[in-house]
Amino acid sequence: MFPLETNPIKITQSMKKLLSTPLLMMFLLVFANGFAQAPKFSGPQEYNDYIVLQQTTFAERLMDFNQAMGDPEVSVETVKIMHGELLDVARTSADNVKAMKSFQKNTRLRDAAYGLYSFYVDMIDHEYRELMLIALMPEASEADLARMDELVAIVTEKEKRYDEEFQAAQQEFARIHNMELSRPVEEFEGE
Repeated sequence: MFPLETNPIKITQSMKKLLSTPLLMMFLLVFANGFAQAPKFSGPQEYNDYIVLQQTTFAERLMDFNQAMGDPEVSVETVKIMHGELLDVARTSADNVKAMKSFQKNTRLRDAAYGLYSFYVDMIDHEYRELMLIALMPEASEADLARMDELVAIVTEKEKRYDEEFQAAQQEFARIHNMELSRPVEEFEGE
């Protein structure tokens, strides 16, 4: 048996040197993040609220982006940066919902929310990117403006399907768990 003093110090020093490198630290952070645990919820209200929080966070950024696109004082570079940030928020919302476990073996609400948020990712990455590029043109042609109208119609139709499934799943979830849902945002807009 070796006494404690004979432990190889060079290995310890090498490990310290290795662990102090920024590249390894980034690897460890990314690796550890890959094993992040799904959020845990104390009840159905908290589960639903977490899903709604993802949508609210995205919706706030979407409104900011839409407002910036229509503001001539906002630079093209700023709008493009905001587009990238909006895409990141959409991806994070989708990833956060995807990481959720079922609630009492029911996956419909989570899956419907993930479908909706995945749609948001695709919409921001494709239709909204194209809308942004047209909106940022110094002078858009009639064909460009017609394309914008077409893109808005495409997004509206696609979103309707995902939103209807999400709302149905949320209402079913609320019914099963004897919860009362708040009124949808659309109902507040008319007041």
